[in-house]
Amino acid sequence: MALPVAVPVRASGSARAATVLLDGGSTQFHIVDSLAAVLNGASITVRPAPPAGAPSDGKPGSTVMLESGQITLAPLGGSLTYAGGGFRFADGQAHQLDFTHGQADLSGGIATALVNGSPDNRIPFARFKLDPAKVRLEPGKAALSGTVTMTSSTAVALNLAFGKTIFRAGEPFLEYSSEFTIAPVTSDREPMPSAPTAPG
Repeated sequence: MALPVAVPVRASGSARAATVLLDGGSTQFHIVDSLAAVLNGASITVRPAPPAGAPSDGKPGSTVMLESGQITLAPLGGSLTYAGGGFRFADGQAHQLDFTHGQADLSGGIATALVNGSPDNRIPFARFKLDPAKVRLEPGKAALSGTVTMTSSTAVALNLAFGKTIFRAGEPFLEYSSEFTIAPVTSDREPMPSAPTAPG
């Protein structure tokens, strides 16, 4: 199935390496239902870490604003940098852990975050595989969706923070839905190449 791509892009060396530059938007994250049930049983809540906002449906998670980003079309990939906020895990007993200032390597399938805001403690936060069938590019906007899994670094940090053994690497962690605006066309943009095709 071909991606519904119909936007101008900035050339990046060759047509096959063309890149869509992003100019704002946000990603809404939800804790997956299986993990939400485990957290509820352990009396651990997940709320937005400022300046992130809550998901629009009120479910556990966070909505984080994009600071900058790009999507490479062939091969499909790119990078995202988020503006500050993220996730706050807390148990109501003075135990709390924040993951903020997210950065996502769409090409490598890894997202990193700062632990408790420390610039010296950026860890691999989640892993994912970008699915071409869940990438939509249209005039002026881009959308991504999918699921990420927990890394061993995140699992260890959470288990240590709360004195638990309930967090495990490789387990489904977050569902995400991103809606971004695309940077306005400038004079050095070139016509877009053929849309990549999803496997199968």
